[in-house]
Amino acid sequence: MRIQIRNARLYTEDCKFHKGNLMIEGERIGHISTCEEDADEIMDAEGCYVIPGLIDLHFHGCAGVDFSDGTVESIEKIIQYERENGITTICPATMTLPEEQLKRIAKSVREYKEKHPASLGLAGFNLEGPFINPLKNGVQSTDSCMLPDVELFEQLQDISNHAIKLVTVAPELEGAEAFIRKASESTVVSVGHSLADYQTASESFALGASHVTHLYNGMREWKHREPGIVGASADCSKVFVELICDGNHLHPSVIRNTWKQYGKERIVMISDSTMAAGLSDGEYTLGGSKVICKEKRVTTNEGVLAGSASNLMECMQYVVRNVNLPLEEVVKCATINPAKVLKIDKNYGSLNCGKYANILILDEGCELRSIIYLGKYLFPPIIL
Repeated sequence: MRIQIRNARLYTEDCKFHKGNLMIEGERIGHISTCEEDADEIMDAEGCYVIPGLIDLHFHGCAGVDFSDGTVESIEKIIQYERENGITTICPATMTLPEEQLKRIAKSVREYKEKHPASLGLAGFNLEGPFINPLKNGVQSTDSCMLPDVELFEQLQDISNHAIKLVTVAPELEGAEAFIRKASESTVVSVGHSLADYQTASESFALGASHVTHLYNGMREWKHREPGIVGASADCSKVFVELICDGNHLHPSVIRNTWKQYGKERIVMISDSTMAAGLSDGEYTLGGSKVICKEKRVTTNEGVLAGSASNLMECMQYVVRNVNLPLEEVVKCATINPAKVLKIDKNYGSLNCGKYANILILDEGCELRSIIYLGKYLFPPIIL
C-alpha cells in the first residue's frame, strides 16, 4: 500500500517545516519529494503540518486505568487511548510500590509483549520508584521507598524481559554510586525525587546517569548559591531533562527560560498523566492512592499535585498556544528527543526514509486532524 501525502508542511530531519510530499510504503516512510507520484491513495494536506507520532516516556495512566494495575488489559487500554490521541509510542511509569507489585507490573509488560508480538507501541517501561528519597517522595509511598538495589533492579529486568528503559534514583542515597554504575550499562539512569546538591548530582552524571526526572518537581529548588540538580544538569551537556507541560506543574516563564538554558536539544516533554486523562472531574487513584481531578488539575486531598490529567498532545498544544514557543521546537521535544533517550531513534521520532510511518496531521491551529499508524489510517482520513 502506497500513500502519498501532498502539499504538506513536513517536519523533516533538520527539525524544521518544509513544503513537500511524503510517500508511505507499507509500514514505513518511503521518501520525501517535491514531485507528485502515483500512489494507491493520495491525501491533500494543503495548509497543514505533518509531524511524527509523539512519544511519551513518563506517564502513569489514562482513560480510567493505571499502569501500576499490573495487568495486560490495562496496558491494552492505555495504548489504545494514547494512540488515538497521537501518542504512538509509550514508556509508562511505575510508582514507588512494594516489591511484589513491581514484579507483577514487570510480568504484565512481558505478557503484553508475548500476547502482542507484532505490537510496536510499547517501547518498555519507566521504573520511577522505589529508589527515591522519602523526603522528596511527592505523592509516592514513603513506606515502599528503598535504597538503590541492583539485585532487585536486575530481577525486574529479567521478569520483564529487559523492558526497563529508564530508572529513577536519588543519588545521595547509600548504594547509589554502585547502582548508577551498574544500571547505566543496560538502561538510562535518571536522577530525581532527590535532595541531592550540585556536587552529588554532578558526580552521578559522571558515573553514568544521563537524565532528570520531571525537572524542578521532586528536588531541591534552584537557588543562586545552591543550584542542586537543576544547575548540575544544565552544566552537563549529555543530560536530557523532562518537563511536565500540563499548565499546572510549571509556570510558562519557567518553561521559556528552561528552553533558553538547556536548549531544545535536551528537553523531553512528558505528560506525567494519571488515569484521569481523558475523563471528567472526579475521584481516581494513582498507584493505589486516592487523587482528585478538578478542572484538569490532579491533587491529593491535601492539595498536593499528583500527576496530570493531560495527555502529551494536550501538553504540546499548551506549550505552543500558552507558552508561545515555536511549534517546530516543541515537536522536537515530544518526538526525536524522547526517541533518542529510549534509544529507538533509528526507527522512530522523525519523518525519515525507512522509519516507521507513525504520522500525525495537524491543522494551522495545532488541532489533530488525522493519525497514520504503521502506514495505516487509525481513523478514516479527514479531508483537509
